Amino acid sequence: MHLKGPLRYPSQRSRGSLLIVTLWMIAILTILSVSIGEYVRQKISLADRLDRRDWLCGVSEVGISQVLYRLRQKKEADEGYHSLNDTYTSGKKDFSNVAVGEATYTISYPYRDTKGGELKTHYGVEDEEGKININMLDPNVLSTFFQKVGGAEQELADMIAYSVVDWRDTDNSLSHPEYGAEDDYYEDLEIPYESKDEKFESIEELLLVRGMTPEIFEKVEPFVTVYGVGVVNINTAPREVLIGLGMDEVLADKIMLFRTGADREQGTKDDNVFNQAGDWGAELGKRVELTPNEINFLNQTVATGRFGVNSHNFRIRSLAAIPRKQQALEIDAIANIAGKILSWSVGVPRRMTPLELGHVAQKNRNVS
Repeated sequence: MHLKGPLRYPSQRSRGSLLIVTLWMIAILTILSVSIGEYVRQKISLADRLDRRDWLCGVSEVGISQVLYRLRQKKEADEGYHSLNDTYTSGKKDFSNVAVGEATYTISYPYRDTKGGELKTHYGVEDEEGKININMLDPNVLSTFFQKVGGAEQELADMIAYSVVDWRDTDNSLSHPEYGAEDDYYEDLEIPYESKDEKFESIEELLLVRGMTPEIFEKVEPFVTVYGVGVVNINTAPREVLIGLGMDEVLADKIMLFRTGADREQGTKDDNVFNQAGDWGAELGKRVELTPNEINFLNQTVATGRFGVNSHNFRIRSLAAIPRKQQALEIDAIANIAGKILSWSVGVPRRMTPLELGHVAQKNRNVS
């Protein structure tokens, strides 16, 4: 084989160009690989979050199902009264960090201890009929409530109370010529809207009512409801509700003292209970000293039907947690005594608080 000419090698300039092209290709492929990797990582992370959310929702629903089963059992038993120490809706053992595989659920709500004023946790469901029903009570009672619990001055409290009545009634006439509010008032606001002219469906609607402020709403929100027929269960009503319905503080304290029993803790075995709407003065007088005026007030409340001893609607706050991943999610539901769901709100997954992690660790130590 004969070569027709001398062998030629790429010039230094050509070799440099090839190197630059190669480096560019490597850079482009690297960027592409990183982008694909980030895209895949995001998809995997999203799938993990969705899977974790489904897991948490499922565990939370297990807790709610257990409560619904107990509510139906209570309805069948038909004891005629409801109290905070009923085993079907109360008890740390049955409702605190109940294990479901690697996860847990907790049914609870916060309350203010009347003995020391500190915020505590009640393990179980919250009685909606231990609260004031803003769909049922007249403006005079509502005004007293907004004054004593919400901290509003009388004129502002009257404005809110009569505006609540106008919001929920079906006409377009003012319930009070000075304090009420119908379409004309709301349509003149910077962001106009109309009076609902139907019953409240959620307590957050109060923020739309004339005179209501975020500060007052924050104070009254734990003590109001839109469920029930307006009769407040004297066995479950917080001290604030008793006072908000016109009871003086001394008598309210005596009722709380009676209810909590010797250990001064609500929801325990030694709690005392009013088991029927009758002579509450005589029942209360067996354990605390009452004045004639206090006995007369209790007798009047029985006659007016403002207080009772039955409950039919309950709030279930079911917190699901995965301690190993420090993730939690809460479902907030309202159910009636027959186990029918009336309201359902699912939260978003979040990190467990140090307090929640501490409760899990404490329970694990107790078990071991």
